[in-house]
Amino acid sequence: PFSWTSIPTVRAEKWIQGETFSLFAGSHNGYERLGDPIVHRRLIFHRHGGFWLVRDLALGKGLHELETFWHFAPDLALSPVESGFIAEPFSSAPKNGTRPRTRLAFLTTQRGGWNCDQSSGYISYGYGTKQAAPIVRLSAVAQLPAESATLLPVLRVGEIPGEFIEMSSVPEEV
Repeated sequence: PFSWTSIPTVRAEKWIQGETFSLFAGSHNGYERLGDPIVHRRLIFHRHGGFWLVRDLALGKGLHELETFWHFAPDLALSPVESGFIAEPFSSAPKNGTRPRTRLAFLTTQRGGWNCDQSSGYISYGYGTKQAAPIVRLSAVAQLPAESATLLPVLRVGEIPGEFIEMSSVPEEV
């Protein structure tokens, strides 16, 4: 059903499953066919019951338009916050003054010229079907190598996410 001219090579570079966390690192070469080839690497750290940290790297040379699309379930509503969005079920709107037990925050760093916007799109649970669903698009025009990071913390009742900031090394002269 798909008209792929080539199938990318996908590599699981590391996969560790601990008692309290999971770590995955992988890559694919699906963009090596471009005039300026790119390798996409992704690292996912999951603290069980707490959060996911996703780091995407675009390895290559030159200036490129980069996009990552995050597709959410159709029954989730996205609300904007400082560094991203809060996702919660439509059906869990406040009833009798109560809030849902958990929600998921979608937080990104605003470093490196990355833009974060919400739109409507589709997801598919099977071939030949599609259903309207919210989508978050991260995009940038960036000199490679480039990276983005996304934090997905589970929020408890009453919790409000803080800002997701990226720390880097301090120059020696400071």
